[in-house]
Amino acid sequence: MGELAGFRSLRVIGQRYRILYRVDRREVIVLIAAVGIRKAGEKADIYELAKKLGKQGLLR
Repeated sequence: MGELAGFRSLRVIGQRYRILYRVDRREVIVLIAAVGIRKAGEKADIYELAKKLGKQGLLR
C-alpha cells in the first residue's frame, strides 16, 4: 500500500467496512480519510477509492 503509506485502517460492522485514517501526532489530531466496504479486487474497494483520491490530491 505504498500510495496509502501513513494511513491506518480499522475494521467495523462485522469487518466488512474499513475506516482509513491518519494520526497527526504534532497536533494530536485524528483525520478520517475514507469509510467504505472492503471489496478486494473490485473498483469499488475502499482502498482503491482512497488511492484514486490520493492521486487527485484530495487525500492528505
